[in-house]
Amino acid sequence: MGHEFKRDTELYLELFNQQDVGAAAGTENLRETTLSIGGRIPIVRKHWLRLIGMGGHGLIAATPVNGQPTWIAYVGIQFLSDKRPRHGDE
Repeated sequence: MGHEFKRDTELYLELFNQQDVGAAAGTENLRETTLSIGGRIPIVRKHWLRLIGMGGHGLIAATPVNGQPTWIAYVGIQFLSDKRPRHGDE
């Protein structure tokens, strides 16, 4: 789920669940279940450059064999190359 605020500032909430269905019978399946929050914020005029990021936490206890992450996060820079006017860029 997400919401766009003024001028392309966005906030998102994500529930992610992925399971390895091809694991051998009798073994614990690899699984990732996380809840995360993230967003995008323009950092220059005309909104062609954005700061993006996300942080989240695993919802299932991590063990050495289940593949469950405890914490996940990323941060990055997004470059937009489209020359068409964007929402609110008149």
